[in-house]
Amino acid sequence: MPWAIAGGIVAVATLAVGWWLGLKPEIRTPDPREEVAAIPLPLTSSALKDSLEAALVHLGVEARKIRRGTLEGQPHRWEWAVDLPAGWNLIRTNLAVSEAVERWSGRVWEATEFRSRRTGGTGVRMVLGSGSAVFGCLLLEGSTDVRPPEPPDPRLAVVIDDFGYFFDSTVEAFIELPYPITLAILPGVPFSRSVSERAGAVGRHTILHLPMEPHGYPRKDPGPGAILIEMGASEILRVLDENLAFFPGVGGFSNHMGSAATEDLVVMRILLEEASKRGLFFLDSLTTPRSVGSKVAARYGVPCVTNDLFIDNDPEDLESIKNAIRRLGRRALARGRAVGIGHPHPNTLEALREVLPEMEAEGIRIVPVQDLVTIRIARR
Repeated sequence: MPWAIAGGIVAVATLAVGWWLGLKPEIRTPDPREEVAAIPLPLTSSALKDSLEAALVHLGVEARKIRRGTLEGQPHRWEWAVDLPAGWNLIRTNLAVSEAVERWSGRVWEATEFRSRRTGGTGVRMVLGSGSAVFGCLLLEGSTDVRPPEPPDPRLAVVIDDFGYFFDSTVEAFIELPYPITLAILPGVPFSRSVSERAGAVGRHTILHLPMEPHGYPRKDPGPGAILIEMGASEILRVLDENLAFFPGVGGFSNHMGSAATEDLVVMRILLEEASKRGLFFLDSLTTPRSVGSKVAARYGVPCVTNDLFIDNDPEDLESIKNAIRRLGRRALARGRAVGIGHPHPNTLEALREVLPEMEAEGIRIVPVQDLVTIRIARR
């Protein structure tokens, strides 16, 4: 009998330890947030067509000039054709379309060159769909007129984060810098409104620098007005509304910290669906390479741009900041655009004063960040 009692005690203890270690997932109540986050965004033929139209319009193709029909003998599959204007870069157009498809987790099944009977120029036929099905094809028909188009001016946007903690001569100098940089202002800190009002008085572009939960929270504190992963939808929307109230009329926002929150599909869906309703754009500071910000922004048709480079990781090293800005300039020349983020440090100010004139001398236009935001995939 004592052996039976002892065995029973051991069995109960084993079950208790197993329960504590989470070895019985079938009887745990699952976290509903995990279930929602695991649901993939569906790709439909309609969504893919919306995505294509947005990409083509962004490139400069008029929507009314897209010829829409169905594949011969396959009425359930669509076929679109576009005559590209004279001198258009066929490769660039092809890449832009491919990017629009892949950002929705779609697939380019095939891309082949052909000689267009209509235009006489070279074209590309792209077969498009999801990972398991073909939805249709797109014909990009080039012209025989090979006159090169006027290349657009390369553009560079510089965003300076973390304004609002103080208001000194360095802050004032950033506000008065004779270049259209963008100031990202934190909510709920001592000088939030003062910086915002002063910047507005001189026509400086500003955005809300929205605090969001980082990895390592609460040891790493994003400050007041933070969006936290544990919040429900109503609380996230309330906090967002209170933060936006600091800056009436602001056109967009970026994430302050947020390495954990921007990886959370549920949080970003709630934020960016609301941004869509309010007509706000989103700058993803990209504090984590696993951010879902741009993907979710695309889902809700929110204009979005992502950070290319933090320019002052070592605020004491003036030369490294200058070199980072020059690196951004090279990226703008190569890709046509670049976005860099810095902070209100004296050396960052000095580097901008010295290097931005160099950028302009190379033909690079310094622009507010809102000039670079794009709708990557149209709202369904």
